[in-house]
Formats: sequence, structure tokens, C-alpha cells
Amino acid sequence: MFFLGIEVARSKMGMYMLQRKYVFDLLSETEMLDSLSVDTPIDYHVKLDANIGELFADVRQYRRMVGKLIYLTVTRPELMRLE
Repeated sequence: MFFLGIEVARSKMGMYMLQRKYVFDLLSETEMLDSLSVDTPIDYHVKLDANIGELFADVRQYRRMVGKLIYLTVTRPELMRLE
């Protein structure tokens, strides 16, 4: 059963809440299925500047992806490690 991107699965050990499909769909939509995992995806010392870099072609798609990532970190707090 799926509800709000969360799959509920039962086993002999109990019930589990999973988000495999949600994460798979997110990686598929962003064409990042072949990406490798890293502990820290960006350098802490990089200074961001609004005037440097390319703009996104579709701002709505960017906002949708950011919203999905925020939802994922809210529902899975272990993904948002602060050290």
C-alpha cells in the first residue's frame, strides 16, 4: 500500500515504512539513476552567487524537485545528517 509516497510493507517481524519507489521515481525524473552516492554532495567552502551560473530552463520543474527533496528529508530525517 502506498500513501503520500510511503509504502507500508508487512513481514513476520512487523510493519515497515519504505520510500523506495518515491526515491526511484525522483532519481529517474532527474536522470540521476546512474549517479554514485557521496557523504557531502557539495564543497562547504563554495560561495554561491546569484549572478554566476546558468538559469534553469523550467523553474517549475526545479521547484517541484526541491519540494520533493524537502519532503524526503522531512519524512526520513536520517537523510539530513548535520555534522
